[in-house]
Amino acid sequence: MQVWHRIAVPVANRGAMITCLGVYKDGICTPETNAQIDATNPQDARVQLDGLIKAAKESNGYIWLSLPDPSHAEVAIVADTFGLDPLLVDDSTSPQQRAKVEYTPDHLFVLLKILEWVDETSDVETGQIACFIGDNYAISVRHGHGLEPSDAQQRLVENPSIASLGPIAVFWAVADVAVDQYLEVGDAIQSDIEEIEQEVFSVRPANAATRIYRLNRENIEMRRAVRPLALEAMRLARGEDVGLPAAMIPYFRDIGDHLLRANDMVDGFDSTL
Repeated sequence: MQVWHRIAVPVANRGAMITCLGVYKDGICTPETNAQIDATNPQDARVQLDGLIKAAKESNGYIWLSLPDPSHAEVAIVADTFGLDPLLVDDSTSPQQRAKVEYTPDHLFVLLKILEWVDETSDVETGQIACFIGDNYAISVRHGHGLEPSDAQQRLVENPSIASLGPIAVFWAVADVAVDQYLEVGDAIQSDIEEIEQEVFSVRPANAATRIYRLNRENIEMRRAVRPLALEAMRLARGEDVGLPAAMIPYFRDIGDHLLRANDMVDGFDSTL
């Protein structure tokens, strides 16, 4: 097992906090385990984390930690406590990383791009979220806009039978929200393309060059989100054994189908624009 070595970290100016979204047992989050952990005191933070990990193990459940736009202190403490792969930790904190899925002996690592359509400007705001999934923990690291943890939490609230299948359910919930957003962006781009087509072929055609350029740019963002996952999406859609628990395969098959649909959208927009 590769270990993320303890390192001296500076005190974050913004008041570094690690959010525990709860310990899940039998698909239900125990609200008393929700906590904000102050990362400006690494020793105290590790003690709190150790207590939450112990609670998860004793209940045969799992813990979900959320790090939105984390400081160096937050990442170092969590990586050290859970023995996360150093290279994947670096990936999780680099906004320029490609979307990917990687399996290690100790945890599953997933990095997804976040896309959010802004109606007022027809722009796509972007971000990314990385998930580390272990035997009794899920850790999500988010940078940029979109995909609030509460959105993914709601998926688990609505599907306790899925939440009961272990921390892999957190990956499912996060991916389900992210991929739904890809399709929303795709639908919005399609709607704008149809508007441009009507304008171009109207009696008084408008100069649509600027709008077409912007839509091309937004389609590039969508391509960056879905294209690196195309192969994984095909495997999920076919229900192949990709190292996921058998009980989760039907749910991930649906995500795979949606990813392939988003990928088809990108190809179609490339041809149209």
